[in-house]
Amino acid sequence: MEANSRKLHYKRKIFVFTLVFLLLLSRNLLAQQVRGPFTYSPSPALVQSIWSLNSDTANYTQIKMSDIPPFSGDGLMVGFDFIMESGIINKGRSLVRFFDKSITSYPIINIIYSNNSLIIRRRYRANNDYYDYKLYDRMFENYQQTCTINIYMTANFIFITTKEIGSSYFYLSPVLFGINLPKHDIMGKYLSRSSEAVILIGNADNLKKPLNMKLYSFDASALRDDILNNFVSH
Repeated sequence: MEANSRKLHYKRKIFVFTLVFLLLLSRNLLAQQVRGPFTYSPSPALVQSIWSLNSDTANYTQIKMSDIPPFSGDGLMVGFDFIMESGIINKGRSLVRFFDKSITSYPIINIIYSNNSLIIRRRYRANNDYYDYKLYDRMFENYQQTCTINIYMTANFIFITTKEIGSSYFYLSPVLFGINLPKHDIMGKYLSRSSEAVILIGNADNLKKPLNMKLYSFDASALRDDILNNFVSH
């Protein structure tokens, strides 16, 4: 009798779990019908500046976290300005790459410009195995304009904003994974300023002279609250 009771209790737990899963799935499918672009005006007090460089000569810049002074927060924002040239409009080229040199020589996260939007290429093994996550939201309007791009990187999610110089708002797109991998706290290495954590902005063969490069720290929960309060769906 007691064994039957345990089996019944187990079956009820499975039923409840399945019901909750289906409800969440249906909610996510409905949410996917709301398309961007989303615009967002971040609060200036959200981020803390920890590094900056305004170079007009280098095609790319490497940031070693071991060279960054101590900072607080559990997220990092990489920002810079660039002009996307017409010859690379429809070609996938790297904008920002995040490395953990203790795992692989390949970037863990690679932000790639492609067809007026962005692709997030994520490595999931120590070799060159990766998958591409394409943003279907429009992130850029005019190819020849100077644009600002900000990558808000955390352990478990990414937010990306883009803005043409002179515009009053940013386009916003969320990415539902972060830099961490199973059994690898990569974000922890960035926050602890490990020599194995490296950011590369630009690319030797395409991104000409990234300007106003900046690195900020922020609190992830504060960023989520700020986006919920200040973003608009069009």
